Amino acid sequence: MKTLEVGNAIIDVTDDVFARVSHGGRLLRIPLREQYERTFNNLAIYLEARGFPAPNSVRVLHGHGTPHGGYTLYEKHSSLMGIRKSPRYTPIATWIETHDGHYDALYVFPCNEANVTLNPGKSLIMYPKGEWAIGSFTSEFPEYLDRHVKILPPLGF
Repeated sequence: MKTLEVGNAIIDVTDDVFARVSHGGRLLRIPLREQYERTFNNLAIYLEARGFPAPNSVRVLHGHGTPHGGYTLYEKHSSLMGIRKSPRYTPIATWIETHDGHYDALYVFPCNEANVTLNPGKSLIMYPKGEWAIGSFTSEFPEYLDRHVKILPPLGF
């Protein structure tokens, strides 16, 4: 897992996804950092338009999701010196519990094929309602976000 800082966001991205999206430092033919910044700016505008404050601090999980054991982060490990490693599965809820309350918002990018409903916490949580998660978050169309992204306001909001 790699950790990147972009503006007011800290991004945890799995090694396999980082290798795939950072070919030449680009995501969707746009420099990676620029794409993250654009996405976070769009999401702040989207949240404000729906009555939420724009977050001052954000933690992001970017990786593959799988319904293996519920809503789980799938990390494919590359082989090192010919030794194959098994993939690692981590419950998304574990990542959320680690960062909840330390950031204004948590953006969970991995696909949610099992359509698992997460529980609200101290931070605002945004996560996909189904598959194709990164496409949902990078969209500049509010109607698309309304259909594909779930917003959990913080408890007591």
